[in-house]
Amino acid sequence: LAKAEPANRKAEVNAALLPVLTDSDPYTRQAVCRALAVWGEADAVPELITRLKDSHPTVRWAALEALGRLADPRAAVPVAGHLASGNEPASAIATLQAIGPAAEPSVRPLLRAKEQYIRHAACRLLGVLGSGRSALDLLAVQRGKDPLAAKLAKHALSQIVQRHSQ
Repeated sequence: LAKAEPANRKAEVNAALLPVLTDSDPYTRQAVCRALAVWGEADAVPELITRLKDSHPTVRWAALEALGRLADPRAAVPVAGHLASGNEPASAIATLQAIGPAAEPSVRPLLRAKEQYIRHAACRLLGVLGSGRSALDLLAVQRGKDPLAAKLAKHALSQIVQRHSQ
């Protein structure tokens, strides 16, 4: 199902997949998350968000991939929280980027994270999806003690200005 093109029975397949997300086998849960990336509808998003706390990392990766493909703004806060906790950072970053500008309010608090790599990721993300609403936060980072974060914040601000002046 993960490799099939959704047909006119998308809602039916989505409904059949959702109960299997709680299967005891992690590889089954992973396969269902991957299938929901293709066949999932809006009601799959809360279930996929729940899988971010799965004990098996491959299930979490598949859930992040599915949430990115569905690009539902409801996933922004939990995915940003997932990134802040240090879990699957590359997948979480990709998912937030896929969600797009709707993720901006969830990404801004990450600029104040204790971990450098999370602050750096937040700067990069805001450069891609941020707006003027992030300017003050990015200016604060630019004046901070982390020289790489300052450079990334400056670049993010220039990306935002360039994107919004076109």
